[in-house]
Amino acid sequence: MVKPFPSVVRVGGRQPDVGAFANMLAAAGIVGPDGRPISEACTFGIAGGIGFLYGVFVYGDEPTMTIVGRNTSMPNTFVEPIGERLGIEVVTSSTGGAKKASKQLDAMIEVGAVAVCMVGSGGLPHAGLPAEASSMSPSLVGVVGSGGGDLLLDDRGLAGLVIDRNTFDSARSAYKQGKHLLISVAAGQSVDWEVALPTAIAAGAAGFNTPPVPQFASNIGLAGLQKFAKLLATPKDPKSWAKVFPSGRNSAIGLTRLVDCITYDYSSQANSRWLYAEFLDEASSLVSGAADGAEAVRASAALWEQIGQIARQADPSIAAACGFSDQRDQLLRSESRDDAQMASLFDEKQAAIEGCLLSAVDATEVYVALGECVRQIADIEAHLLDLLGTR
Repeated sequence: MVKPFPSVVRVGGRQPDVGAFANMLAAAGIVGPDGRPISEACTFGIAGGIGFLYGVFVYGDEPTMTIVGRNTSMPNTFVEPIGERLGIEVVTSSTGGAKKASKQLDAMIEVGAVAVCMVGSGGLPHAGLPAEASSMSPSLVGVVGSGGGDLLLDDRGLAGLVIDRNTFDSARSAYKQGKHLLISVAAGQSVDWEVALPTAIAAGAAGFNTPPVPQFASNIGLAGLQKFAKLLATPKDPKSWAKVFPSGRNSAIGLTRLVDCITYDYSSQANSRWLYAEFLDEASSLVSGAADGAEAVRASAALWEQIGQIARQADPSIAAACGFSDQRDQLLRSESRDDAQMASLFDEKQAAIEGCLLSAVDATEVYVALGECVRQIADIEAHLLDLLGTR
């Protein structure tokens, strides 16, 4: 029988990587500025908090797009700074060898210590993704229990997920760039919050406009928001949404992908803005400007919510496709996960996208409305950076 490790405080969260990392910190005894087990919101803020990255890609004749609402896009690079900013030791190990990786995880299980591991999500049956997604959909999940050849995973749901050990090991190996990354935290460490909070807020705000490589500068932060707004609201631009996602199936690809990116994919509701507002609320007793920053972030969150609503309402098939994403998320977080149902919902979502009949005229009207929301967000988030003292 699979049992959670004695140190486990909680499982689940709004973002799989951040939730699992926060729960690992809590299991190690790390408490937040309020004296309670460190929250997911606080962990999100310490990692860097919100950001913005925008990109459009065309594969053959099929366009797609991505938005990441965090300081960095990849799960491992996002959580990487947490240990240093908290002033605690976080141990990471990686190896190209599957056997060595398995032994490293065995050592953690033997002492009942929570570990966070990088996996290819397509290799996890409960994700209900195509097998090919395992090599391109990296995620961080927590290992929070074991027994009888199975593991108990921390992956969004408030109840742990039981998975066969061999299946989990295969999912770790599937994402080769991750090199079987394993992260752990020793118990008995403490945090100086008077140092950690202002340090993290300043670093996160500074990172908002910092591209990972120079050629991405126009797609990151305030510049990225302004570019996104322009490409939505300027139909005649050859790179505009009216040209790249003009109508029908292509418009459904763009709009459903937009909703997924600001709600579920490396994100949470309102492009992670609600989560960051909670962090700033927690920090407000120790950091000047944090309370006003939280109010600004909530104003931005309301506009991101509006963007999601406009996109969903653009066409009945888009509303249906987004509804299937909602059902998948609800199922992932429930105690009765159904692998077959997850896969079926994924297929139904793709079918809804294929059946979209949104006209070019109506799609353009939707994009212009979205562009106005993004323009307002850019102004609000510029003000936020002023409040946090980084511009």
